Amino acid sequence: MNEITAQEIHYSYRTKYQTVYAVKDATFKLESGKVYAITGESGSGKSTLLSLLAGLDLPEGGELAVDGADMRAKDRNDYRRREASVVYQAYHLLPLLTVEENVMLPMELLGVAKPERKGKAAELLARVGITEEKHKKYPKMMSGGEQQRVAIARSLAAGGRILLADEPTGNLDSENGKNVIDILLSLAHDEGYLVVIVTHNPDIALQADEELRMKDGVLGRV
Repeated sequence: MNEITAQEIHYSYRTKYQTVYAVKDATFKLESGKVYAITGESGSGKSTLLSLLAGLDLPEGGELAVDGADMRAKDRNDYRRREASVVYQAYHLLPLLTVEENVMLPMELLGVAKPERKGKAAELLARVGITEEKHKKYPKMMSGGEQQRVAIARSLAAGGRILLADEPTGNLDSENGKNVIDILLSLAHDEGYLVVIVTHNPDIALQADEELRMKDGVLGRV
């Protein structure tokens, strides 16, 4: 079971003229088996908070821990390889790799043998509804909804159980967006993943188990 806890964490951006507090003394606990929606206006601190959860940045103060281990003590690159992964609005699939190769890449970086990589990639692509005849296609040959599903499959490839999604439906129409959210809900509720979704979409927030709303860097539960 995965758990992320935060105790009064904060983070700011400094310029020559001012200091902007993107996250102010946030305290929370996130548990596996649930979907959390982080909502708020643009500039409220949502993406900064997600970056902290992903280990891309460290809090300037307070304590952020994953399964009881302080993020500062972790190898954060290894954390993103093995424990947590991020799904972005823009997919970020590698254009010169096929769909199958994109999903196999995280396993290759971990030293998994090629036959095992191919088998696991096929399993993950099937899980997100990508049929076998599309495995050899390149990302640009697929729709936005399909590309996002491939991105989710890739995020699961290394075996981590924490999935962080930054506006995952932002580039999709309503039908494809629903398909993506259904996958994320299933991963949490049926397979025990800890899923965090940054979103502007109120319908997605309503489907989450908990909504965390940010305003001027302050986090509150809805």
